Parts: sequence; C-alpha cells; structure tokens
Amino acid sequence: MVKRLVFLFYVFIISLNADCSELDSISNNKSDSINKSLKIIGLPLVFYTPETKLGFGASGISTFRMKKDSLSRISSIQFGLAFTQMKQVLVYLPFQLWLKSDLWNINGELGYYKYNYFYYGIGTNSSFENQERYDVNYPRLRLNVLKQLKKNHYLGFRYFFDNYSIKKREAGGSLSQNIVPGSAGGIVSSLGLVYKIDSRDYQFNATKGICFETALQLDNKIWGASFEHIRLTIDYSRYKQLKWKHIVAGNLFTSFGNGTVPFYQMALLGGGKKMRGFYEGRFRDKNAWTLQGEYRATLWKRIGMVAFLSVGDVASRVGAFKFQTIKVAYGTGLRVLIDKNQKINLRLDVAWAEPKPNFYLTLTEAF
Repeated sequence: MVKRLVFLFYVFIISLNADCSELDSISNNKSDSINKSLKIIGLPLVFYTPETKLGFGASGISTFRMKKDSLSRISSIQFGLAFTQMKQVLVYLPFQLWLKSDLWNINGELGYYKYNYFYYGIGTNSSFENQERYDVNYPRLRLNVLKQLKKNHYLGFRYFFDNYSIKKREAGGSLSQNIVPGSAGGIVSSLGLVYKIDSRDYQFNATKGICFETALQLDNKIWGASFEHIRLTIDYSRYKQLKWKHIVAGNLFTSFGNGTVPFYQMALLGGGKKMRGFYEGRFRDKNAWTLQGEYRATLWKRIGMVAFLSVGDVASRVGAFKFQTIKVAYGTGLRVLIDKNQKINLRLDVAWAEPKPNFYLTLTEAF
C-alpha cells in the first residue's frame, strides 16, 4: 500500500511540474483578463481510480464567456480521451453553456465508453466476495436545457441516453443467468424535468454558495427505453468559507426509483464522487441516499489538503432504510491548484471503506 501511494504521489508531482509553468503564463497573459472571451488549456491526463487502475490520455478544457462582461457566467467545453490499465477506453465531452446573459443554461455530456465493472448484487447486504466482472460498451448523451426564472433559479428538461451493450459476463454469475433486470443490456432513454438553484462563485471548486438540483425522470418504451420506471433525484451542495480561507463543503444526494429498474440504472454507492472508498456500484438498489462533508484548507501557495467523511445506504423502497445498515467511508487528500482563475485542482485522495484503502488521482473536486 505504501509503495502504491508513493508511486501515485510521484506521478502527481511529475504532472504538476509539466503543467503549472504553462498555466501560469496563460493566467498572467494580459489578454486573459476577465473580459477575454476564450481560454484553452491542454493537459496530459494521468489518473487512478479503483475502477480503472492507472489511466493515461489527454484532456483539454476551453472556458469562455458568451458576452464579454464580468457578470456573465463562464461557459466551458471539455474533452478527454483515455486508456486504462483495465483495458478500458473513455471518450467524453462534457459541456456547460450559458447563453443570453445567463438566461439559458445548456449542459451535459457526449461520450463513448468501453468499460468493465464489478457487480456485487442488489441491496444493502450484498457481499464483497460475490463480485463478478462484466464488460460493457455504450455511447452516452446527457442533455439539460434550463431557462432562468429569476437570479440563480432555473427550470427546464433533461434527456439521458445510453445504449448499454454488455459484451462479457462471468460464467455462473447472476448476470450470466439473466435473473437480474438489465443483465443482457438495454437502452436507457430517460426524459424528465429539472429545477436548479446555483449561486456558487466557482463551478469547479466553490468557496461559497449553494447548488441544488432536483429532477423527475421517466424511462418509457414510447421513446425507446428498454425498461419502464420513474426516478426522483435530489442533489444539494453548500459551501462556506471560514477563517484563513478554509472551506467547509457538504453534499446531500438522494435517488428514489419505482418500476422495473435495470441494475445499471439503479442508485449507486461508491466511486470518485459519492462515497469515495467504496468501489463504484459496491451497493446498489432502487433507492439510495448519501451525505458527505469535506474540510478544505490551503497549506502553502498552490498546495492544499482536505479531510472528508461520507455516510449512506441503499434500499428496495423508501420505508426499508435502516440505521443499522448505514455505510461509512472517510479519507484525506492533497490538492494542487493548476488554474487560479477557475480554481481547478488536481486531487489525490485516499479513502477507507472496505476491504482496504482506495486511491483517486484525478481533476476537480468530488462535489
């Protein structure tokens, strides 16, 4: 474990030495004042998560304002191409566009993923020893179109699409026996309504404000879904700045589903954003909740650290949640600021859950 941590920290420092001088020259260029409409940053991509192991590739982000004034929000288009130690391929293009003096917000993602995961079963009592690997390919579309109701308040619609093609399943496992909904794959075609409040000062690493989003989504065969179900999600984050520019951040996430929910659309615990320390999908069911807290501090110039704690659980129905089965994960991490204007961090986290510590080396904060 110590050797792995030292190696990851070495990669972390090498990446910084390669990038920070270039970023400084970009940030300090006179043409990059607050009224500059376009800024482009390209980075070699090196990351590590329990789901991918070590990954390499290239990533870029373009930030700009649709109107050249300091009051309009900053739009962004990102691009990433990566190959991982687990023989996965990730191609993704997230976008965040603010139009007509922030009257309209269009955000989402285009992507293609050749991936593999572990499936542990459904429910809060699933066993780590029962893991079975499956390989899947899917193109992805995430689209949100929101209109401003009043300052920081937005209402609109959402459409999600995945063509989930499962290529390989472990012989003798639950998925290969086709006893789990979605075990042979299927099409995700989800249409819904979204309400959002966003008063954060920075999109990638807020120091104050809130971000609240709730969505009601329906998968139906009328618009191409393989399974019919309905889902309500609530995602709420709040940020408060303390003395010495330290930050306290909190996130509450809930997802409630009803109908025939395929296993790959169930609410999940784990991964790099929700319940770090658990493998993504370690626990899954129709319903889930997570609560995360994080303390963020600057140690010296660009270098910072965080400490975080997460709790959460899954259940087949809302009334089935139990205090006795709540899951806990916690950890700490290092941060290096690679873009002062947008407050973009390179992060290295170590998190404890089960059965051993897990490591995360990636860009931007978990929430």
